[in-house]
Amino acid sequence: MRGMAGFRRFVYNFGLEMLKASWDFEGIKASDSVRLNEIKKVFTNHVMTLPEYAWTRNYSLPHLPICFSGFE
Repeated sequence: MRGMAGFRRFVYNFGLEMLKASWDFEGIKASDSVRLNEIKKVFTNHVMTLPEYAWTRNYSLPHLPICFSGFE
């Protein structure tokens, strides 16, 4: 249970930092929900494949919507 809480906090913090950074991107006029959908894709397709984040693969992908639900 502790591991899942740590995973959820990590994903939430990652998403929050990416969302805040995306507000400064020039020329991108997208809603936060569109931005969050793209952040989810980046997390699953890129971040989870990096060796330093290999531990994130221990958690199933159906948990990701729960982790990002704090933004809604």
